[in-house]
Amino acid sequence: MADTKVCPKCAADGKAGIMELQMVRERSFGGESTSSYYVCTRCGYMQKA
Repeated sequence: MADTKVCPKCAADGKAGIMELQMVRERSFGGESTSSYYVCTRCGYMQKA
């Protein structure tokens, strides 16, 4: 079972959006890093984990 939580953006709309924990590669000044983000499967909203 993936790490999930309710999407606050969807909840504010009265919808049931589920956010899944994903590893996202980011470009930064020091090169590339990998960060954990919660990504909503319904609206695509991203939130840093």
